[in-house]
Amino acid sequence: KRDNDKVHTIIGAIVFLLTGGWFAFAWEKWGKDPVVTVIPVFGPPDNISPAAMQYLREDDTDSKALSADIIDLAGKGAITIEETQGAKVLFFKGAKKYILHKKNNAPASLTKDEQSVFDALFADSVDTVELSKDNSSSFITASDRMDAKCRSIIGTVFSRNTDKCLVGALLYAAGTAALYPWSGELPVNMFAAAILGVLLILIAMRRRKEPRKIVTATLMSILCLVIPVILIAVFAAVVFEEGNSPLPVIFFGASTLIINIMRPLMIARSDKSAEL
Repeated sequence: KRDNDKVHTIIGAIVFLLTGGWFAFAWEKWGKDPVVTVIPVFGPPDNISPAAMQYLREDDTDSKALSADIIDLAGKGAITIEETQGAKVLFFKGAKKYILHKKNNAPASLTKDEQSVFDALFADSVDTVELSKDNSSSFITASDRMDAKCRSIIGTVFSRNTDKCLVGALLYAAGTAALYPWSGELPVNMFAAAILGVLLILIAMRRRKEPRKIVTATLMSILCLVIPVILIAVFAAVVFEEGNSPLPVIFFGASTLIINIMRPLMIARSDKSAEL
């Protein structure tokens, strides 16, 4: 007894249509950013650090955010930044070095993420930190703590709508289970659909909002689509080699692509984001 490819293809097509229809409805209802009136502000907002602004804009922080927070620490009088000239190498000037000096006490005007950077860099009664590879662990710790604080402070700005995306995953799981009554002794199509679902939907659910940088966003999108397409092609080829039609696997694979594409699009800004 072999898989009933005709029934499996119909089930795969239904799962594809239901998944696409659900995400079209969900994105229209919950996935769009709120429409707000843009009012120009000619100065930095109060009580929001540069790193928090980057997180608010891109749903992430990086080394530039850490650098901006360090400069803000200096601007608020928590530290001073000393620039020194490195030793000469033959006839060439040495590279410039930057040293952070802690002042007596951090001012009360520091935001929570700036305070976390300050505490990480000047831990264990350290008063001076040089921006060098030797101190990379301190800066990594500061960056991690800064990112965690930004997420705890502004985490509610983004509605991730994970529950809505899980509906798509449940539709996929139900479709995979529906293959069993029409499967053969070796349920090739069901196994292929199940493995594809576990691998690709788990990857999709971990996706975040695409960065605003066009090149980075494009590369991320291509990477997140090329890998699933390759896996789908491989599984379809394996199923075909076993003597089954590749159409069921293609339909189920296309459903995982919908989830993969829609996951970051379902991350929408909340009303709090509009206020900030």
